Amino acid sequence: MTEKMNMQNSRNHAKQSLSKKLVKKSLFTALLLGLLSSLFFTYQGINSELNNEIKNARERVLSVGPSAALALYSMDQTQLETLLKGFETDPVFKYFEVIDVNSETIFRVDIPHAESSASNIFMAILPNKEKRIDLTLMHTFSTGSETKTIPVGKLEVEVDTIHLFNTAVNLMFGITTSTLISVMLTMIVLLVISHNQIIKALTQMSELMTFKEGSRDVGNYPIPDKHEDDEIGVLITSFNDVTIQAQNYMDELQKKTEKLRALSDTDPLTGLWNRRALLAKLTRVCRSDYDNKWVIVAVGIDGLKEFNDKFGHKSGDQLIKQYGQFLLENLPESAFVARASGDAYTIVSAVSSVDDELLDKIKQLQTFHFPADDPNLPEEHITAAVGISVFPEHAKKPEALIQCADVALFSAKNNEDTQPSFRFYSPELDLKLKHYMQLRKELHKILHDNAFYIVYQPKVALNSGKVVGAEVLFRLRSNPERAPFELLQVAEESGQIVRLGEAVIEMTFLEMKPYVRRFPDNFRVSINISPKQFHDEHFTEFLYETSKRTGFPLNRLDIEITETSQMTDSAALEENRKWLEANDVTVTLDDFGTGFASMEYLLHFGFDQLKIDRQFVMRLPDDDESRSIVSTIAYLAKQFGMTVVAEGIELETQEACLKDFDIEYGQGFLYARGIELDAFLDMVEFNDEPTTGRPAVNE
Repeated sequence: MTEKMNMQNSRNHAKQSLSKKLVKKSLFTALLLGLLSSLFFTYQGINSELNNEIKNARERVLSVGPSAALALYSMDQTQLETLLKGFETDPVFKYFEVIDVNSETIFRVDIPHAESSASNIFMAILPNKEKRIDLTLMHTFSTGSETKTIPVGKLEVEVDTIHLFNTAVNLMFGITTSTLISVMLTMIVLLVISHNQIIKALTQMSELMTFKEGSRDVGNYPIPDKHEDDEIGVLITSFNDVTIQAQNYMDELQKKTEKLRALSDTDPLTGLWNRRALLAKLTRVCRSDYDNKWVIVAVGIDGLKEFNDKFGHKSGDQLIKQYGQFLLENLPESAFVARASGDAYTIVSAVSSVDDELLDKIKQLQTFHFPADDPNLPEEHITAAVGISVFPEHAKKPEALIQCADVALFSAKNNEDTQPSFRFYSPELDLKLKHYMQLRKELHKILHDNAFYIVYQPKVALNSGKVVGAEVLFRLRSNPERAPFELLQVAEESGQIVRLGEAVIEMTFLEMKPYVRRFPDNFRVSINISPKQFHDEHFTEFLYETSKRTGFPLNRLDIEITETSQMTDSAALEENRKWLEANDVTVTLDDFGTGFASMEYLLHFGFDQLKIDRQFVMRLPDDDESRSIVSTIAYLAKQFGMTVVAEGIELETQEACLKDFDIEYGQGFLYARGIELDAFLDMVEFNDEPTTGRPAVNE
């Protein structure tokens, strides 16, 4: 109500201000115009009066010229005085002076006049007219029949314009008064007309156009009487058009604003809330609801990258959308579901308590099957990891709550015990994450500074005891005794494993190149490769370029793949395997017996060699189960045309047992640990001539 009154007062004040402004400006303009006009006309009048005065004075001087010339010629001073005394009472002249031909003054008359400072100032602004009159006196006489005219002197007269001051004052007063009265009358008439024709019309317009709150009746303001065909009518018509356009614009702007707000708060792929909306939701929770418990559940799809590699990103997007819909359908309507990042979702929900029932509901969200009736989606079993934080127990700020849930999710994703898994946040998880981030930082520095080296563990032919190959092992320069397993795991998880693998390959090629062609015919260098690197479409290109640049022949290379990280099918994988086979690069399945390699997998991928995991070798020869496993692996390899390497041999009895099973090759501390290149070369029997043919698969 107060606001409306203020608006009304503002409008009333505006009307009064317009009238006052018009009157003030009109009066000021009238006075200024009247003053300037009067000064102009007065100046013109005085200038005309002065011109007339000088003209009349010149005519009077000319009238006495002949008489003065005769008196001067006759040297009749009495006559001169009589002629000039007649001008003493004339206010027009200031002085008369008669000068002979010798420039001597014969007679002078000075006419006194009163002067004042005002008259002097007045005279200073008069036009610069010539006020002195010089008349040459000429006398004409006859000598016989000849008439002559000769100069006898001159008459010098100065016109006195001081007497014009009073005349000018009277003239100025009259002109100024009449001019001001005329201008004022004109302005009053204009004010009355403008008030009737403009001010009244504007007042009516203001009253008609007064905005009514909530009203949408725009563009229908009537035109005041008698203004249908003038500028006021045009103004109101234009105003009507503008208000209609403005209303349409505001309506459109409102729609776009609502759409933009929706877009800024929703994820474009899934239609779920996004992180911005999630933060807003948690901000409201943190500000107002300390009496209730809220759970913040971070859900991350397991293996989304591998899924994309296998089925393509289009199917990956479908998975993300379908899983988001799955969450909505299996959660209460009150639950807030947002897509926090690429493969992660965040659920915010009020709970009475964190109990087994809640955990059971969360576990139901961790497994998902694609709809079988959708031909565009592959039939696949999907799992998800879950991290949970609780408000206000774990944190009381939005970002902190999300961070706690993300830390718990990170721990769940890196849990090797069970899948799918979930974790509640705890301060200990923060320490683990900090340790992980420290390892990532250390790994980055190692790669940047090339702060690692490689050692070689000999691979021995069991039937001859000769070194026929070596496995390349990664070591840190800063701590050679430290096992690099943690760093390798972090490299795998962070995506740095490809860069690390390339660095190891290049270092191996450079170190081995001077000696490799003198190694035995069946000698190969084995390098462990991450499945991510094997799937990389640039992997074979890198091998080719590095081999060409370093001079290391690819037919001396063996690549080891761990069984526990079975690779999914992809076009890049298939192309890489074919290229390796065509370029005589062999592939070994490492840690065989500990993973999930199937017969179909062994046949389809076409491994050249199997490596028995050390856990089975170390229990030989007494453990029957290990003997059975080793025997079975040897049989399978023989059936599939593969050779076998046993790693972890530490005892001669283990070596003898492996020979009984016809295992071809072995590695272990019985022969050597990982040793540097010079020590390794001492163990190798070099050929006298460099080899040129393709080595067998350690045969």
